[in-house]
Amino acid sequence: MKIKENLFNQRIVSIDALRGITIFVMIFVNELASIQKVPQWMRHMPADADAMTFVDVVFPAFLFIVGMSIPFAFNARLIKGDIPKTIWTHTLKRAIALIIIGVFMVNSEYGYDASKMIITPVLWALLAYAMPIPIWNKYPKDFPVWLKNVLQYGGILVLITLYFLYVRDTGERGMTPKWWGILGLIGWAYLFTVIYYWLVSGNLWAMIAF
Repeated sequence: MKIKENLFNQRIVSIDALRGITIFVMIFVNELASIQKVPQWMRHMPADADAMTFVDVVFPAFLFIVGMSIPFAFNARLIKGDIPKTIWTHTLKRAIALIIIGVFMVNSEYGYDASKMIITPVLWALLAYAMPIPIWNKYPKDFPVWLKNVLQYGGILVLITLYFLYVRDTGERGMTPKWWGILGLIGWAYLFTVIYYWLVSGNLWAMIAF
């Protein structure tokens, strides 16, 4: 992959603004989901309806932002002097993080048998949502290495434990991907898009065809 001289090397305000608006709308519509008698245009349309609302556009907007950000992110890393191994390590870590968090989120919502679980589903979900913070947090350079290792590997150990504490409504132990969840799907889309972008060296027409 070569440096693209025609790409900006600083943050793109329009992409950041769209990202911020999308996150705001996501939080807003998630809050509305628990409220009764909300107008249909403020909810997801039923799966069999031949229609869309602005709520249905939130997830596609996330995917659009992911795709738009990749060329600029790659270019910035190449200009900084990162080698392909560094870029791919970062890419895989980010994709795996999104996929794992997505699977835990989906399983925390439904599909469990609370009566057979050692801890309550609420506590299970709280730990599942909290552990990605110490695992994938970006620690400062002067942060103690031993403490960083304790937090990261401790978080991984807790997630592994949560996997085995989970009891499905079928009586089986352990989680299933189900539909991967929103974050999981974003993770897969991000991974496949990066692989394709790298293979075609960022060729515009090849990306449009894809």
